[in-house]
Amino acid sequence: MWFKQSEERKITKLINHAWLLTRMNDKELRVPSWSTFNAVISQVDPPITTVGMLPILQAPADDINTIVTVINRFISINDKLGQKYTILIGDQPLYSKAKELVWANPEVYKNVIILLGDLHILFNFLKVIGQHFENAGLVDIWVESGLFAENSTDAMMSGKAYYRAVQGHIWAYEALNRIWWVKFSEWLIAHNENPKSRVLQQVTKVLDCFKRCRDDVCSAVSELVIAVNDTELQDRMKWFDCQFDAEPNYKYWTNYIDMVEILLDFIRANRDGNWKLHLDAFAAMLPWLTIYDHTNYARWGPIYLADMKGLAAAAPEIHAEFMAGNFEVKRSNKRFNQVPVDQATEWMNRMCKISNGIIGITRNDPARDRFCATWSQRSHISHDTKYLYGLFDDEQDNEALSTRKDATPSGSKHDASAINQLTEMFQRFDVFRIKIRRTATQSNASHLPAVDIDTASTTADYSEIQHKSDAHVSPLISLASNDVASSAIQNDLLTAEQRGIAKVLVNVNERLVDKSVSFFDPIKRNNSKTFATLYNCTTVNKKYEKKIVKADRRLIQQLLNAAQAGRNVEMEEILKHELSPVPLSLSKLNGEMNSVIKADLLDLVTIDQGIEISSTLPETQGAKTCILIDGHALIQALGKPSNCRTFDDYANLFLKIVFRKFNGNRFSQKN
Repeated sequence: MWFKQSEERKITKLINHAWLLTRMNDKELRVPSWSTFNAVISQVDPPITTVGMLPILQAPADDINTIVTVINRFISINDKLGQKYTILIGDQPLYSKAKELVWANPEVYKNVIILLGDLHILFNFLKVIGQHFENAGLVDIWVESGLFAENSTDAMMSGKAYYRAVQGHIWAYEALNRIWWVKFSEWLIAHNENPKSRVLQQVTKVLDCFKRCRDDVCSAVSELVIAVNDTELQDRMKWFDCQFDAEPNYKYWTNYIDMVEILLDFIRANRDGNWKLHLDAFAAMLPWLTIYDHTNYARWGPIYLADMKGLAAAAPEIHAEFMAGNFEVKRSNKRFNQVPVDQATEWMNRMCKISNGIIGITRNDPARDRFCATWSQRSHISHDTKYLYGLFDDEQDNEALSTRKDATPSGSKHDASAINQLTEMFQRFDVFRIKIRRTATQSNASHLPAVDIDTASTTADYSEIQHKSDAHVSPLISLASNDVASSAIQNDLLTAEQRGIAKVLVNVNERLVDKSVSFFDPIKRNNSKTFATLYNCTTVNKKYEKKIVKADRRLIQQLLNAAQAGRNVEMEEILKHELSPVPLSLSKLNGEMNSVIKADLLDLVTIDQGIEISSTLPETQGAKTCILIDGHALIQALGKPSNCRTFDDYANLFLKIVFRKFNGNRFSQKN
């Protein structure tokens, strides 16, 4: 079953918990960030990959003729090298067209294996996380804590700023887990648990290894993982989740933890070259990609999974290489630093895009084409020059703590500060909204890192624990704005993964198994509701107006958050002004002027004011009066008179009609 949690993912979850527990107890900032911690304990150290750039084809990449040419050239290269199989990796649009070519020519391309680019999968999944938690308060917490600017968070939530987005999610993941472990510890104490000190002892041992820079860190972490995997402790964690599963806010934000763990599992699979974990993590992503209308991945994702899981029978040699970790690229002599092939390609392209590269070099198309014709040679020259001057050193120190920026004292302090700020913000908003019942004698008990966690002996009867901790269950609430989700939004958010799994299974059965629906038929969009649905409104320019409404609402949210945090915000003075980019009395939010009927203006200044409108000119008795004529309306009424051949004829007719308005009364003309 694709969607059942595999043993590989269970192990990575335990490693993450071991890292979290040591970080929570680390007062001296010895335990590094997630990447560096895994680099220290990683046992995978493959050889450095030889990377090169082939000549560029001056044709659109997604053109079918270009794809045919690329496949044929790679087949020719592999034939000369004596290799049986040709492996190509591309983003989803290129993958789909290449697969169609392979299907159309099974004999010619029987040894061609097409893979989806991992970096582009990560881009899409980061966007899915952004969709699921849009307007839920995550962005406001990032901004209010001072870790990211507002424009940066927009890019992070849309899956564009990859490195910044991954860092932000890891920080939020750690902060939420710290709060979760505190709640779990309080719950254990409230149920009269008497845990032993096995886990705490192992945490202390790991901390000592990092403090003394000892070589047995790996063995200490392994022992901690075994302690965390204690059956009774895992059972208590499951019971805890089960008890508060009916609390919408708890379930929603534990979903965030689960989604970030999927993201980290996929990254770990790339860094360590773990093929089984790679497939398991992508299978876990697929329901989310499907339910949030990434239709191309919903269509081709099952094809990719089926092909790769059947690789052992179709291409056993390639499967053996992938299982050995040879599906990623390693550029330096360190551990936990392999990257996807499409990401390595971007790095190669960067050599010709940075300073003195193609960006900004010329606007002349022929000159640009000449530059691109030598792109591959320039890349090789740049790469070899760096080797010549020792900028790439294969014999450099392999010790992660001495070479990674986030392991330096300043990096560790910044990391710890970010986690503390996010933890404080999440706690202030009461992110999980769960209450732990405790007796008076237990109210001063400390949280999990300060107590024993091994649950070998217990007096709690878990068979009698109710499904809910309180009779009252609070509705799903946005953290920053306190907006309450409607029942439809809450249902869509909390059942997104289950509905996604069901959609994937329906697509597979209908399009691949039963073939009752053509594989290429359009996939109906789900339009799953999120907190962002609360703020949508419809105008002529829908996209622009939605953007403005959300921006205005975010401004109010940030002002309220700042006021609640104790800052001097003069809300009365601020709310005196129109907090919109255009005056709403004159135009719509999209900038379109409000349309009005001129005749209504007459009613406003006469009838609405109690003034009677006369059909004839009033008696003036020698007083001077005036009459107002709408010249444009009169021209429209005249149209194109048949007896007017020149502008002079038209002007005379126009004046004649104007003079009739005075009924022979004397008047003076004002120019």
